[in-house]
Amino acid sequence: MNDSTSRFPGKSILAVCLLALLNFGCMSSASPGESFLRLEFNGIHQCSLADDAKDIKPIAIRNIDCLPNLDRTAVMFSENNVLQPSQAWYWEGAPSEIVTQYLVTGLTCSKAFRVVWPYKPRIAHEAVLSGRVEAFEVSRTPSLAFRVVIYMDVWGPTAKEWISGRSFTAEIPMSTITADNIAKAANKALDKVLADTLTWLDNKVAIAE
Repeated sequence: MNDSTSRFPGKSILAVCLLALLNFGCMSSASPGESFLRLEFNGIHQCSLADDAKDIKPIAIRNIDCLPNLDRTAVMFSENNVLQPSQAWYWEGAPSEIVTQYLVTGLTCSKAFRVVWPYKPRIAHEAVLSGRVEAFEVSRTPSLAFRVVIYMDVWGPTAKEWISGRSFTAEIPMSTITADNIAKAANKALDKVLADTLTWLDNKVAIAE
C-alpha cells in the first residue's frame, strides 16, 4: 500500500481523535436553560367568596381566543412589526389560557359575579363574556415595556344578542429585560386589564337583572 494514509498512519489516528474530540465537545456543550414564568391573579390569596352575597350577577365566560402564531408558550419579543419568540423563557401556558384563567379568577374574586366556566349554555346566566388576545409581548419600541391588548365582547344570555365590545390595552414599562422583570410587568398588565374589565362590566354594560 502506497497511499498517504499508509505512509502516515499517525496523521490518520490524529484526525480520528480530533474529530471525536470535536464531536464530544459539541454534544456535551450545555444548551441554554429554560425558565418558566409564573403569573397569577395578585388578589386570589386575599379574596374570600361569600355564598350568601347579594346582587351577584351570573356571567358565563367563553375561552379567550388568539391567533395561532401568537398563542405560544414562548415569551414573544416585538420590535416595530416583527415578533420573535424567546428560546429560553416560556409561560406556563399559552396567552389565551392565561388570560382566560385571569378573567375567571378575577371576576369570581370581585364578588360582583358568579362565574360560569367552562361555558355551558344550559347553566343559567345573564351574560356571556368572550374575547381574543391581540398582543401579549415584550415590546422594545418605542420604549421597553410589557404590552397586552385584549378585545372583549359581552353578549346576552343566549350569546346571540351583542351588548357591547371594547379593546383593553396595558403597557407596563421595564428597566431591563430579565425573566423576573417580564413576569412582574405581565402581572401588572393583566391586573390593569382585569380592573378595567370589571369597571366596564359594572358601569358601562347593561346586564339584565
